[in-house]
Amino acid sequence: MGRIAIVNDSEDTLEVFKAILAAEEHEFRTFAGPAKFLAEFREGLFDLVLLDLVMPVIDGFTVFGKIREKDQHVPVVAITACAGKEEREKALKAGFCDYFVKPILEIDTFRQTIHSHVGECANPLYGATPRQTDKRVT
Repeated sequence: MGRIAIVNDSEDTLEVFKAILAAEEHEFRTFAGPAKFLAEFREGLFDLVLLDLVMPVIDGFTVFGKIREKDQHVPVVAITACAGKEEREKALKAGFCDYFVKPILEIDTFRQTIHSHVGECANPLYGATPRQTDKRVT
């Protein structure tokens, strides 16, 4: 079971994503904007963050930077209405694990992909560095 944060400035969008993804046994926390999320966020709290890129006051790229200051390992997926190729490349180069454009049309594919990122980015070219495991020789 993983803990997934969904950060979006639209309450309706939060409910839609929660309903789409709720088929699995993961725990979800929704945040209607970045301020409350950032106030609560700390290393190891979540196994995945779904982050809107376009929000008032603080954009998703700024939030992503603040996430990385506290946790280098948590996978973060960008979810946005910006469908441009440049925006996608910018997000992936910044270190986002994946990039989805709203509205989500391929719901099953979206659900499977999101769940594949819980705990560790399933996109090896992008995303967080893997968590180090304790490999002591006994």
